Amino acid sequence: MKRTWLLPCLILLLLAPLAHAQRTFEGATDVVLIEVPVTVTSDGDPIRGLTKANFELRDEGKKQDILSVEMVDLFDPGSPDAPPPAIPAPARRHFLFLFDLGFSNPENVVQARSAANVILDDMHPSDLIGVALYTPTRGAMMVLNFTSDRNQVRVALESLGVPQLLERNPDPLGLVIGELSQAQDIGADSGGGLGQAADARSDADAEILQRLASISDFARVEQRNRIKAMSRSMSDFARALAPIEGQKQVFFLSEGFDGTLLTGDGATDLESRLAAESGNLWEVSTETRYGDTRLQNEFEEMIEALRRAGATMQVVDIGGIAQGGQGFKASDGLVALAKDTGGNLYENFNALDAAMTDILARTSVTYIVSFQPKNLKIDGEYHKLKIKLVDAPRGARLSHRSGYYAPTKFDEVIGIERQVTTAGLVLADEDRGTIDSSVLAAPFPMSNEKAYVPVLIEVDGPSLIADQSSGSIPLELFVYALDEKGAVHDFLSQNLVLRMEDHGAALRQRGLKYWGHVDLDPGSYRVQVMVRNSVTGRFSTRRAAVTVPEFATGESALLPPFFPEQPGIWLLTRETEERQRPGAPYPFMAGEQPFIPSVRPRVAGNGETPLYLQAYNVGSGSLIVDAKLMDPSGESVGDRAKIDVTDSSPAQGGKRTVEALLETDDLDPGIYQLEITLSEAGGTPHTTTLSVEVVEGRVNARWLDRPWWEPRNDPEPIRSGTFHRLDPRNYC
Repeated sequence: MKRTWLLPCLILLLLAPLAHAQRTFEGATDVVLIEVPVTVTSDGDPIRGLTKANFELRDEGKKQDILSVEMVDLFDPGSPDAPPPAIPAPARRHFLFLFDLGFSNPENVVQARSAANVILDDMHPSDLIGVALYTPTRGAMMVLNFTSDRNQVRVALESLGVPQLLERNPDPLGLVIGELSQAQDIGADSGGGLGQAADARSDADAEILQRLASISDFARVEQRNRIKAMSRSMSDFARALAPIEGQKQVFFLSEGFDGTLLTGDGATDLESRLAAESGNLWEVSTETRYGDTRLQNEFEEMIEALRRAGATMQVVDIGGIAQGGQGFKASDGLVALAKDTGGNLYENFNALDAAMTDILARTSVTYIVSFQPKNLKIDGEYHKLKIKLVDAPRGARLSHRSGYYAPTKFDEVIGIERQVTTAGLVLADEDRGTIDSSVLAAPFPMSNEKAYVPVLIEVDGPSLIADQSSGSIPLELFVYALDEKGAVHDFLSQNLVLRMEDHGAALRQRGLKYWGHVDLDPGSYRVQVMVRNSVTGRFSTRRAAVTVPEFATGESALLPPFFPEQPGIWLLTRETEERQRPGAPYPFMAGEQPFIPSVRPRVAGNGETPLYLQAYNVGSGSLIVDAKLMDPSGESVGDRAKIDVTDSSPAQGGKRTVEALLETDDLDPGIYQLEITLSEAGGTPHTTTLSVEVVEGRVNARWLDRPWWEPRNDPEPIRSGTFHRLDPRNYC
C-alpha cells in the first residue's frame, strides 16, 4: 500500500510542546494549565476517594491555588450499558522497553525481547507502549513510538535484529513499524508470542545486533568512553520524553557496566594496597580510589534529565538470562539509574514479571492535580514542583514528577521530541486544539474486499488562518483508524500548502474541505484525525466512530445522514492520486446527481434542509423514518424538528436510498445532535447520529434539481493535492 508522505516533511512533524502534564496550551495561548498526574498508595495499594482538600502544591516553592483534582481509576467498570470512559491524557500510562546494546551481549538481548513480550498481556488497554534501542554508534532511538497497538509492539520486538526496519519507516509518526498485515499475523499467533519462526531466527538476529552494537573489547578506557556516550545520548533522549503527558515507566534491559568507574573501588587492588602500605600515596590513582569526577558529573546530568522528564527507570539485568556476561553485576553500575529516578533493579525476568504486576496495581489510580501558574514565561525553563498530602489516611505515600518545563516556542522543538509528542496528540482519546474542525467517516462495500471508508475533514477557515492575512499556510494532516483494542488498521498522512493570495477568500468564506480514505475490514473503529499548521503549531484533533458491517454476509447497516453541501463555499482538496483506491465508485449520489456531503451540516432554525439516508440489507418493503433532535443541553426539541420522506428507492443489491427533508421550527442557534431511526415495518430499527449546527436565516435550499457544478476560473491548485470546484466525482 502506497503511503503519501515525504521524508523532508519529517522535520515538520511539529507540535506546540506541552508543559508537562497539561492539555490546553498552544503557542498562541497566554494562559497555561498544568496537569500533574499523582499516585497515592498505602502498602502498595492505591488510595481512592481523595479530593482537592487533600493536596497542597508549590511551584518553585510558592504555594499555588489548585483548580481541580480529578481521580481516574482504570479498574472502575463504570456503567455496564455505557462505553468505557475516555482516559485523560495525563492519566495514561506509558511503558518503554529500552534495549541496551552498548553494554550487553546480543544473544541476551534476543532472549530479553521474548521475555518483554510476555508481560504485554497484563497491561491495561489504554496503556501506551514503545520500543527503543540504544547503540554506542547511534545513541538512543525509538524503534516504535508509544502506541496502543499490541501487534505493532510485537512486530517491533521481533524486528530489533532487522536494521532495514530501523532505516525505513513508512509512518511519519512511528506508530506503524511493519506492514499492517504482518502485525495482524503476529497478533493472531497463539499465545500472542513471537512464535517459533522468530525463535528460529534468534542466532541470525544476534549476529545482526552484534553488528549494530559494534561491540569491541570492554577494556576500562573503552567502558569509560561508552558510559560517557550513553550519558549524553540518554540525556537528549530524556528531553524528548519530557513533553509526553502521563506516567512514564522505562524498562532499561541491560547487563550493566563496571560501577567502580563512577564510584571508585577504594584502591582495593593489590598494587594500590601495597603503595598505600608503603606510604607512597602518590602512586594510588585518584580515579581508581574515588572514581572519574567528570564521568560522575555526566552520569548525574543524565539522572537529572530523566527525573525532569518524569521517567521512572526500571533497570533489568538481562545477563542472568544466559550463561556468561561481563564479569560484574548490573547493580555495580546501574543501581543509581533506577534508585535515583524512583525505580528498582531487577536481577531477572521472573522478578520483573512480579514487579510489573505491582507497578500496574500501584499506578491504576491517578489523581490529576491542575493549576495555572501566574506570569509563566514561554521559555522552556524547568520549574520544580512539590505536592504534599493534607489530612490523608495514615501511611499514605504520594508520588509525582519532580517538576515541569514551561512551554517553548514551537519552532524550537525538533527531532524525536516532535514525533513523540505528535503521536501522543493523535492517539489521545479527546478532541482538542484551537482550530475548529469536524470529521465524517462512512463505510461503503467493495466486492470481496475491505470496505472503502471515505474520511471527510472540514477545517473552519477563520480559525485556521487566525490573524494571517498573507503568505502561505503549510498544513499537515494525519488520519489513523484504530480498532477497539487500539490496533492501527490503516493510516494516511499528507502535507498541503495554502496560499493566502490564491485561497484566502475561500478560507475566509468557510474553510477547507479534505477528502481521504482508509480501507477497513468489518468491525468497530475510531478514526483519529489531526490537522496542524506546521509553522505555528496550532492544531486540531478530532475523532469519528465508524462501524463496518459484514456486507458480504448481508449484515444490515444504516450510514450517517448525508446533507448535500451547497457548491462553491469550501476550498476543496483530496488525497493524492497515489493514495486513491482503484475501482472505488463515487459513493455520494442523489439519483444520477453527485454531491459532496457536509461534515457538520448547517440547518436553518426555521425551514427545510434536504438530506439523504443510505442503508444496506434493511429489507425491500416500505420504510419508516423517525428523527429526534437534541439541543445543546441534551433535551429533545420535540415536534419542532421532524423528518419528511420525499422519495425512497427500491432495494438494489441490498442498498436502499431515502431522500428526505429535515423540517425545523423556532430553533435557537447552536450545536444539536440529530438522531435518525430507520426500519422496515415490523423489522429491526437502525439508528444513526450526526452533529448539526442550527443557524439563523435560510441555508441549504433545494438546489439539487440543477447541476451541481458551475464553471468558473479556479485558482492554482493546492500544492501536494488536487483542487476542483467542478463535478465532485473528480474527487474520487
